[in-house]
Amino acid sequence: VLARRLLPATIILPALLGGLRLWAEHRRYFSTEFGVSLFVLSIIAVFMGLVWWTASLLFRTEQDRRAAEHAMRQSQAFYHSLVETLPQKIFRKDLEGHFTFGNQRFLAEMGLPPEEFVGRTDFDFTPKELAERYRADDRKVAETGQISDAVEEHVTPKGERMYVHVMKT
Repeated sequence: VLARRLLPATIILPALLGGLRLWAEHRRYFSTEFGVSLFVLSIIAVFMGLVWWTASLLFRTEQDRRAAEHAMRQSQAFYHSLVETLPQKIFRKDLEGHFTFGNQRFLAEMGLPPEEFVGRTDFDFTPKELAERYRADDRKVAETGQISDAVEEHVTPKGERMYVHVMKT
């Protein structure tokens, strides 16, 4: 952005001011010494203006960035507090089926810390046929965009069987 704004000015403005100086000297409006001084002062003034203009644009951009960053932090804090205080067990997967997040309730049921959970798949925690069914359900939700709402039998990593109400979006 800076290069696009300043590069044309660094080429065009000195050439334009230099040509104007030579034209004025040729017409004998002022002497060469005065023309050179005027040229140098004009270049200094023009580039001071460009630097000030660019600095003000950068300052506004930085303010906007900080405001967006603050809003994002607030949004993340709200999301985190909501997801961690709900009584439901919540997890998220990427499109390849790798877990990317699990709330505290879900991780407690799994008996795993987040660093041992994130990046793994259902195949790491459940029998193959059950993991394949979960994966097929996930694909169907991702491809159709329809919510899956069912009561399913699950097997915990400890081998316990349970029935849970599952909503996948």
